[in-house]
Amino acid sequence: MAAISSAFDAGNCNVVDCQKPDNIQIELREEPYTPYDKIAHKQWFHFRVSNVRGQALTIRIVNAGKASFPECWPGYKTRASYDCQKWFKVETSYDADQGELIFKLTSERDSVWFAYWAPYSFSRHQDFVASLQQSRPELIQLESVGQSLDGRDIDVLRVGDGSPSKKVVWVVSRQHPGESMAEWLAEGMLRRLADPHDLLVLRLLKMATVYVVPNINPDGCVRGHHRTNAKGANLNREWDKATLDYSPEAGGLHAQQFNLLAIAVIVHPGHVYYSRLGAGPCMFGGMIGSGQEGVVVHVLRKMEETGCHFFIDVHGDEEVTYNFMAGQEGTPSFNPQEEAEEDLFTQVLMRVSPDFKPTNFYGVDAPNAAEMGEANNFVGEKFGCLSVTLEQPFKDVDSHEDPVYGWSPERAMHFGADCLMAIYQTLSNTGDKVVGKGPKQGAATTGAPAAVGAAAVDGQAAAAAAGDGGGQGGAAGKRGTEAQGGQGPKRVKEQ
Repeated sequence: MAAISSAFDAGNCNVVDCQKPDNIQIELREEPYTPYDKIAHKQWFHFRVSNVRGQALTIRIVNAGKASFPECWPGYKTRASYDCQKWFKVETSYDADQGELIFKLTSERDSVWFAYWAPYSFSRHQDFVASLQQSRPELIQLESVGQSLDGRDIDVLRVGDGSPSKKVVWVVSRQHPGESMAEWLAEGMLRRLADPHDLLVLRLLKMATVYVVPNINPDGCVRGHHRTNAKGANLNREWDKATLDYSPEAGGLHAQQFNLLAIAVIVHPGHVYYSRLGAGPCMFGGMIGSGQEGVVVHVLRKMEETGCHFFIDVHGDEEVTYNFMAGQEGTPSFNPQEEAEEDLFTQVLMRVSPDFKPTNFYGVDAPNAAEMGEANNFVGEKFGCLSVTLEQPFKDVDSHEDPVYGWSPERAMHFGADCLMAIYQTLSNTGDKVVGKGPKQGAATTGAPAAVGAAAVDGQAAAAAAGDGGGQGGAAGKRGTEAQGGQGPKRVKEQ
């Protein structure tokens, strides 16, 4: 008889019935209730089926219709693996009438693992950050900036010398733990950053220091959650209201981030304390920062000295079939300079990565309508920096479909490496503008930034930086159509 287990890192399922291999029934396990979203999330699954060599398996997730995002099941393919390394797609269908996700596989081995998408385990995380600091100790520093609710370290990898004269890039991954492609992207980016022979990296690190947080939500990852941390906090709604007993992950990150920030790249971060200079203790909704207020004020003052130029938040989306970017258009002081920089970043990334589209699936926030609890909105508004979110698909990229693996860890890593060109080109055009000095007073300049020219590393990127948008480019392609009214089809799931 088949045996089913999920008592391992990132495991999630409840067994309903496994008596017959052609009618195995399981349920998605709920996460703690999330007050902001008004739901106990469930979407991620990851489990092992043993003793099934040569058997034709039919597995039903019987409560899939009650998942957090059931509208995303059509067109989705479950991933399976025999070695927990290569994850391939299996035949999958969704019965909307019964609310069941059904997938089938004739197992070629004694055991097979199934998952919503290719997992990125916490043990891999630990092995990778340790090997990375060992590979380039003169270049890479590994630091724990705080601990999660379950006591796990929040790791930050600094690549570069940290000189205060340089711009700073922050990359943060996995605010939502089930979006494991975010950490795969971060690994690909870090691997390229550690390459001593990469000319682009050498040029980037001459002007910037890069800080990467590969996993901002380790508790949610280990517990097999899809959207939340150990207590059910949706970290990407907590940046303007974080508390140490509910979502400490972001609070620890911000203490480190604001000491060194000049450019920030975020992948699913968590809660944060902040205080406007001169406003006294760090407070949100009447809550004082539990002893953190002195640290936050100090950090904010340090950040005022250093400035902030760029912030990227990396996620995954259950419904889309392409990689895309969402900006900060709905923040109160979004201005033409930031709009031009967003367009430049979009154009370069579109040129260097055929897996990226300039279309924002979520649409664009109306003026002053941004959710300020989201990381890219909070950071962009508070510090006057370019701030974006990158999204990857759980399904596949429709323009370059892979019938065996779909959008995979390998492709996510390549995409992460490609992002460095777009970051470099965008930084090369921000000049020496000073940002983050209190409330923004509008753009220093208007219109598109100047072309990179000789600073371009390859011809295609130079054309993109010069504004050669091709058939898809330009602000209209990224910001949606007039028919969308600048807002578009924004789901609750957004970011």
